[in-house]
Amino acid sequence: MSGRSDMTPPRWQEALAILQNDMPSDSRAEIDATLKEAFCRGRGTTGRGEAAAGRPKGEQVKTESSVSSETGYSTLVDIFDEFDYEPIASASIAQVHRARLAATKEEVAVKVMHRGVEKVFLTDMQRAIRITEFCAWLNNDFEGMLTVLKAWEKEIEYELDFIHEVHNLRSVRADLLGGGRGGDDDEEGRSVGVSVGVSVEGSVDGSVDGSVEGSVGSVNRGYRANVCIPRPIEGLVSKRAFAMEFIKDAYKINDLLVLTTHKVDRKQLLRQIVHVWALSLLNNNAVNADPHPGNLLFRLTPDGQAQPVLLDWGWVVRLQRHELLAYRSLVMALADMDMVAATKSLKDLGYENTQDDRAPERSVQFFSHLFRDTGSVATAKKESKEFFEQRKKQKEKDAELGVREKGGRKMKKIPDSFMFVMRVIGLLRGLCATLEVELPLIEILASHARLANADDEAAFRSGMPKSPPATL
Repeated sequence: MSGRSDMTPPRWQEALAILQNDMPSDSRAEIDATLKEAFCRGRGTTGRGEAAAGRPKGEQVKTESSVSSETGYSTLVDIFDEFDYEPIASASIAQVHRARLAATKEEVAVKVMHRGVEKVFLTDMQRAIRITEFCAWLNNDFEGMLTVLKAWEKEIEYELDFIHEVHNLRSVRADLLGGGRGGDDDEEGRSVGVSVGVSVEGSVDGSVDGSVEGSVGSVNRGYRANVCIPRPIEGLVSKRAFAMEFIKDAYKINDLLVLTTHKVDRKQLLRQIVHVWALSLLNNNAVNADPHPGNLLFRLTPDGQAQPVLLDWGWVVRLQRHELLAYRSLVMALADMDMVAATKSLKDLGYENTQDDRAPERSVQFFSHLFRDTGSVATAKKESKEFFEQRKKQKEKDAELGVREKGGRKMKKIPDSFMFVMRVIGLLRGLCATLEVELPLIEILASHARLANADDEAAFRSGMPKSPPATL
């Protein structure tokens, strides 16, 4: 809600924005304990306070490629020459610190999980599910909420495992920066800069780690995005802490002062971001489900352009094949204003509403509203007011015709991925509203859906994928 300026009052946004990167941080002792458990053999006793004095002059620095109970560093001094205990940011699950590696002198960002946060998150989620199960037993109107919570429970387990996040980081870097399919960087990426706002420039250094793995379910055929995604540091990855390259001079995407001072083209910047999320969702099938301003930064390139910086890949949604095809069909049908095709796509997706049997067009109208063009906060609120006034008139007309439904219009069934995908769309809408950027959202999504289907068809004809494309 902190990112939905089109829905929430400014005071609410200010209060909730703290959750993005300004939460209370762990103490120095807690940070040291987590880092030692993550990176050191056993549990070393030398902390950063004993830094230079703790390592004999000329001692060889260890550079193991993996961290486990048998391998790793003896002390934190072996790993870091410098470590700033004042966090750059602190959110609900972890905090991030600036540090310098002892072996290479490279400046890095170290993400450290809060002590005890796993138990808090999992316990709260289990309690919420039990309460909702009881409510659903009393009233089936709660079935939709129960579906969302159970799907979210699975995602939280992934978010609480940084090894999983680093896997996401590597696979997404491969898909967006390295030409896809396992990061085969020798294959020339296909530029789609003119048609869909993604360029072939790739990462800042034009390369991707040699160890990058392809994402599960990726169908990217070689598109590269002009974005910056941090590179994880090999040998410093564990469940509760990991290190990645430090991105210098990056600013929050909604930092109006910096955007104005440097005369950043907000529309172009947001267009890039929306295109990248559309590409990730509908082509690569690996989309970051948490694009709030704390995870979205930008930096100025030497040529004066604003380049998006994409952080925090702990929550990545991957769709089942039938869901992916249904979402593609849905956005294309909405863009074409094809009521019949949109209704079928919603059914294929597994979405059902209490009024679908007698008025399926109302669900299509609802999704058309969700995927409408972005705009300012004032425009968004005006459009929402008009939409719900229309809904009120529909209800009054139903009453005149003798149609009465207990509880009114409600969702009966939704797929597990539904709320996560809608969350992404909502956060992107909120970001555009904050920066007062108008974009043809559904046209952007539909363009990527068509490209993805065309890629699938071409690959199918060449014998590449395991399942036929949507267009065959």
